[in-house]
Amino acid sequence: GVMCVREERAQAIESSLTKWRYISVSGDPISIRLTPDIEGVRSETDLLPGDVFEVAEEMPGMNGVLFLRMADGTGWVFDQKPGRGVMCVREERAQA
Repeated sequence: GVMCVREERAQAIESSLTKWRYISVSGDPISIRLTPDIEGVRSETDLLPGDVFEVAEEMPGMNGVLFLRMADGTGWVFDQKPGRGVMCVREERAQA
């Protein structure tokens, strides 16, 4: 039935997620943005250094920045910040 189709679609979407880790040279948290913009409005949610999160979409931006849409719907972060360096790194795919 319809529920089976939705379940299959959900599994396909889930399998396309990538895992990323927030790393911080300064040790500071990063505020999740509401839009794919480094200077965008910040959500009330932060990532702490070492946090691993799932990404549903990767969107190239200016200056080589890759914007990462959080799979949980909280917003966007970015893989690097010009002048600051690398912010997030992709985790190796682990087979469960």
